[in-house]
Amino acid sequence: MLGHLLFAFLLFHGVIEAKNVKSVVKWQTLSGDEPLVIARGGYSGIFPESSQFAYQFAISTSLPDLVLFCDLQLTKDGVGFCHSGLKLDNSTNISQAFPKGQTTYSVNGEVATGWFGIDYVSKALFEKYNNFFKEHKLDITEYVVGSSNQMPIDFISSPEIDFLKGLNGKVSGRTTKLIFRFLEADKTEPSTKQKYASLLKDLPMIKSFSSGILVPKEYIWPVDENLYLKPATTLVLDAHKLGLEVYAYGFANDAPASYNYSYDPSAEYLQFIDNSDFSVDGVLTDFPSTASAAIDKPLIISHNGASGVYAGSTDLAYQQAVNDGADIIDCSVQMTKDGVAFCLDSADISKTTTAMTSFMTRAAVIPEIQKDNGIYSFDLTWSEIESLKPSATRLPSSGLSRNPAMQYAGKFVTLPEFLDFAKNSSVPGILISIENAVYLASKAGLDIVGTVFNNLSAASYDQQTIQQVYIQSDDTSVLEKFKSVSSYKRVLMIKETISDAPKPSVAEIKQFADVVNLPRSSLVLYSDFFLSGFTPVTNEMFAANISVFVSVLRNEFTALAFDYFSDPVVEIATYIIGLGVDGVVTEYPATASLYMRSPCFYSDGKLPYTIQPAQPGSLLSLAPPEALPPAEAPAPVLEPADVQDPPLPPVAKIDPADAPPASLPTPPSQSTQSVNSITALLYSFPMVFFTFMYLLSSH
Repeated sequence: MLGHLLFAFLLFHGVIEAKNVKSVVKWQTLSGDEPLVIARGGYSGIFPESSQFAYQFAISTSLPDLVLFCDLQLTKDGVGFCHSGLKLDNSTNISQAFPKGQTTYSVNGEVATGWFGIDYVSKALFEKYNNFFKEHKLDITEYVVGSSNQMPIDFISSPEIDFLKGLNGKVSGRTTKLIFRFLEADKTEPSTKQKYASLLKDLPMIKSFSSGILVPKEYIWPVDENLYLKPATTLVLDAHKLGLEVYAYGFANDAPASYNYSYDPSAEYLQFIDNSDFSVDGVLTDFPSTASAAIDKPLIISHNGASGVYAGSTDLAYQQAVNDGADIIDCSVQMTKDGVAFCLDSADISKTTTAMTSFMTRAAVIPEIQKDNGIYSFDLTWSEIESLKPSATRLPSSGLSRNPAMQYAGKFVTLPEFLDFAKNSSVPGILISIENAVYLASKAGLDIVGTVFNNLSAASYDQQTIQQVYIQSDDTSVLEKFKSVSSYKRVLMIKETISDAPKPSVAEIKQFADVVNLPRSSLVLYSDFFLSGFTPVTNEMFAANISVFVSVLRNEFTALAFDYFSDPVVEIATYIIGLGVDGVVTEYPATASLYMRSPCFYSDGKLPYTIQPAQPGSLLSLAPPEALPPAEAPAPVLEPADVQDPPLPPVAKIDPADAPPASLPTPPSQSTQSVNSITALLYSFPMVFFTFMYLLSSH
């Protein structure tokens, strides 16, 4: 019996080598950390409860900070075991081993008949009642106190008030939390002789001797007689106001639950941990891997909204991203000449709007921003920007069209409009990206950092805890400006491909950021269109407790390495399962959402097929030497000097007379649209030719 080895009382943390990174999600638990997964007797949904296999399997298939639950029992000679229930009839073969061993006892005023552990030396397990053991001259308090001196116990739970009160001062309050367990509402608590339903109305009294409560899940989300959900109670909110943690029990994949969950156990967990009002602090379950998958789902982060479906950064793209299941919607903030902040992928609006047909005379080369000619938002007023139409981008370097019927659909969104939309949506977070702050301040007289800061404050994002705010920039001096709002998560975008991030460089990042956003090529090594290996960058960031986002993921087959078999889901699986990234930045949130919500995301071992990550180098190993692509020079190593940027300059005072004169925009003519169509055709020709040659060579 594993209980001989553990001797823990009810709850203790599993000893697992955890991935050294905290979740970037702001949970609505009491602490703000992610809810705990508590394995009842290990993986008791598959293996015999509290057996060695059950505990080992739970550890190997669940979150790193898994909590193992041991319902402690004592034998006749005072040995501790883990088992749920005083009677051993239902989960052991004791009736066969001792066919004449059936006895009858009074347990907390109720008559119980069966095979009891206290009748056998070193073969019994304890469930709940301290009084029952005292009647048989066994002291559970003494046993627990002695055990806590031998090994760390994180939680001690009991449905008896006097027992928990008796532990105060005998165990360390800094290392061991006392949790009062509520039984069914009509059951009687043995110390006070009150019904548990009555005790539920006196949470301040419970708080006087415990750190939290463990309750049946129906105490939080009750169901009616037809097994449909009723409105949630206020128990979690009431307990959290008093500083009491709340843990729910009764979860099992193979137990009937509310029809509202459509037999999807993940949906039930999410109801308790990811609704808009509260999150329990932990769930006690027979199937810890399912709960782990529901809690530890990587973030789906939009890239200019669902920009693979609609023109990026438009109202339609953002609504589509929400509809498609994005966890985080993003706004890359740009500034107009008259100081209006709005969302668009780049300060150069020539490729994402119809500006080329209206403001060609405003084109300029600004080396501080890009080497190519462009038309910049900060050279136009907001009214001029509004006169333009958004233009759906093509896949870079291929010319493949995206939803051509909606190429010019949607409207541009100001930053206040974006914040208002996000606040009234179901997304748990937003990402605000800031670039070109130095140029805008020194050369255009525009304070993009102050504008973003003030807009967030005006929308009360610095005061709320419902939605997580991410501030992203490639400039550490920008991130430093947002350090004063502790609830914001800061994201350092490293645009350049790197092959390694030594400890000094990572330590430099740690001073400014909680998260890094890296290009795909910084995590996976490419050799032409083949994958050749993984870089160490992901693990180096995790070792410093820095979370990792990867960008930008696209569905088009021309954006995928051959190792992904032209399947974007395989690429997603490679980053999530293969590398364990914390978030994927994608132009198609629906694809990532469908994958992460499918049974193939986390397999429980019962499925005939599970989507597997790519194995870098596997295809290369099959190619003959003469067909191998030439070796490429390794990407540079990230140096500490590459990380930290100089302080932001003061905002210059720009004389309006020095600004370029405004010109009236001209709408695109029929001939211009024809030229655009011809241009699109010319763009697409190289891709068609490439695809044709590839297919020809494969035969």
